[in-house]
Amino acid sequence: MNIRLCPPPTLLISGHLRSILKYYECPDCHKVMESTRFYWYRRKRTGVPKRTPRCKDCEIYRRSSSVDYHVNELYNQTKRRSRKKGIKFTLTKEWYRIKLNGSCELSGVPFDFHSKKISPSARAASVDRIVPAKGYIQSNCRLICISLNYLFSSWGEEDALGIVLPYLRQKGFSVETTPDE
Repeated sequence: MNIRLCPPPTLLISGHLRSILKYYECPDCHKVMESTRFYWYRRKRTGVPKRTPRCKDCEIYRRSSSVDYHVNELYNQTKRRSRKKGIKFTLTKEWYRIKLNGSCELSGVPFDFHSKKISPSARAASVDRIVPAKGYIQSNCRLICISLNYLFSSWGEEDALGIVLPYLRQKGFSVETTPDE
């Protein structure tokens, strides 16, 4: 690993020149940044502080782009939510892994794995309970885009379609509907 150590800047604090930061280059984005822009951790055996090679932004991007990261995030979120609400939970990480390798079960749009927790992308994956009272069981759940889940959670699928279809027609899209039998 090639990490370039740059000389730290100095700062005049109460008459004394102090070296305050070390600068490192991130191997992914090739930006030279101060040491506070990198994650630090302690080694298990020695307890010595160690810096991750990538800057925080590149590390977050790398972690959030992996399917395993999203499997664990969704699994832990839904398990915590089911425990809080006192409803049944039987989903497995393998179920999430199979579903996340595909796309939204309703729209067919591929999931966006580079979304942030604070403001997720409209194409981020979200667990939808078809019948909310049944809980998180495999036959009652599907992975859909979070934007569709927000829309359906407030008014339900039928009411949402009653609003979206006229909107699409007004925008000039030809929409043909056939009732499910």
